[in-house]
Amino acid sequence: MTKLEAAASKGRFSGWSVLSICAAIFLILIFQLSVNLYRVPKGALSLGDAVSIEVDGAAIGSGVVPLLFSSGSDPDFKIGTYRFTMDFPAGGKAIGGGDELLVIPQIAGSSLEARLNGVLLGVRGDPAKGRSSLWNAAHVMPIDPGVLAANNRLNLDILGTYEAGITLKPYIVDGSLSSRTFWLLLISDYLIWISIGGILTVSLIIFAMGVYLGGERSSWRLLGAAGLCVAILLLDFAHIDRLPISLVAFKRLVVCARYLSAGIFILAYTKILKKKQTALSIGFGALQAACFLLVLLYPGTIVDIKRLYGWTYLVFIPFLAYLLYLVAFSGRVDRAFRILVFGVAVAFLGSLRDIFYLVIFKNPGVLMISQYGFVVLVLCSAAYVVDDSLASYRDLVTERRRTAGLREESIRDSLTEAYNRKILPVIVKELRRPYAVLVIDLDNLKMVNDEYGHTTGDAILIDLVCVLKRSIRVEDAVIRMGGDEFVVVLRACPSKIACEIAGRLEGDCAKAAVPVVTTGESRPESQGNLSYSVSIGIAADEGEGQADLNGLSSMIDEADKRMYKAKQAGKGIFVYE
Repeated sequence: MTKLEAAASKGRFSGWSVLSICAAIFLILIFQLSVNLYRVPKGALSLGDAVSIEVDGAAIGSGVVPLLFSSGSDPDFKIGTYRFTMDFPAGGKAIGGGDELLVIPQIAGSSLEARLNGVLLGVRGDPAKGRSSLWNAAHVMPIDPGVLAANNRLNLDILGTYEAGITLKPYIVDGSLSSRTFWLLLISDYLIWISIGGILTVSLIIFAMGVYLGGERSSWRLLGAAGLCVAILLLDFAHIDRLPISLVAFKRLVVCARYLSAGIFILAYTKILKKKQTALSIGFGALQAACFLLVLLYPGTIVDIKRLYGWTYLVFIPFLAYLLYLVAFSGRVDRAFRILVFGVAVAFLGSLRDIFYLVIFKNPGVLMISQYGFVVLVLCSAAYVVDDSLASYRDLVTERRRTAGLREESIRDSLTEAYNRKILPVIVKELRRPYAVLVIDLDNLKMVNDEYGHTTGDAILIDLVCVLKRSIRVEDAVIRMGGDEFVVVLRACPSKIACEIAGRLEGDCAKAAVPVVTTGESRPESQGNLSYSVSIGIAADEGEGQADLNGLSSMIDEADKRMYKAKQAGKGIFVYE
């Protein structure tokens, strides 16, 4: 056992855990760098920071971007339509080209209407009832020719059911920056839907495998269920223009899925790591269950629910910290558990980063990345299942090969490597009529053994099997019945062809040159070469259909009698009557 394995067996923090966590930190840094796509690119027309604000037509003041009105932090939050107005000059940008795009990287709210100089550019969401989810997506709207002027006014009407604001600076670009716009839409919207589809697929497969296999892999059912909950949770980050249910019901659903997935993950990982439920794991599971029930049963409005889950969101950090503790200190160093450490670490660091900015520092302009951390967690759990399945398959293949090897040894003659009589019940299962049987007996083997020694006799037996194998097909079988007697089973072979094969065998044996070697006092000495002859009896079953063991035995007995006739007729010949 290596030092690393010895430490792992005691449940210590292994070097592989350190490497997995370092890889997770690197991935989080990549996520952080992707945030740059939301910034105003070079060559774009920035609309500035200054914003004047109205609520349902009444002016309430001004501010600068990022700007957020949230029921989670403001007890006086007012539900209504917020109008954010931005005045900006075109600057040195060409005006009226007709290839411009308004890019709004992110808003807070349940619907969006954008007007430039009084012209409606586009509508996102449901302005009438607010049954939409679009806060996390970037919004790109084309500007018609002639709308952009030297001095401009942009009105953004945002329905605030529980929050409203412009959290990132809007800007205007032309078609030359469309690739940058595509990547922005990919990260903020399309990638979420791709992740939901992928997680739904792998989670259903994992769940079905857990149900089908059961036993030690019953934990896969929990992993699959947790993944399905994460897929529901990710809907909160997706752009959905019209929700099939009310916004209150939708928020309850996605938030409940968040806590349900957390509790199930704890149960699943505890079973995977083969750890007993402790007071700590039970406590964390109970905490997630309490948050789930609180959000599910709390009879409040959307504002009340927003305030509630804004605080309960904090319980995610201890949950993920505990999950990271479970896998990092599991004492396992195999590849599958490195994957689990990596996935949990990414989810933990992503959530820690988001809570740090959003809850503790209350930064309205920060972009969330924790959703992708949970995507990585589910995919790493799926990778663990795949790796575990492959390991089990490899073990099964190894065991089958070992069993097949032992079985092969049991049905092989150790000297000649021909089959022994134990192969007959196996052969007959796939044997169909017509077929032929040759019974072959070496002539004068006892005399050879007496005169030249058993080593030479054994060499003749080995050479005979080589001659037989060269004269028949791969699907035919050479069987040593005992001593110097052999049986050859010829599949799909009529008697005429069997006689031709027997004739060739007689000739090949007569041409054989088996060296005779005797051992002198100092070294082996060659005494020349020997040829040999065989007597062959032939029987054939010319019928149709599946063969059976009794029929094969009868054919062997009949061929054996004819072999003795060949012996009596002078040896070195074959007999078929």
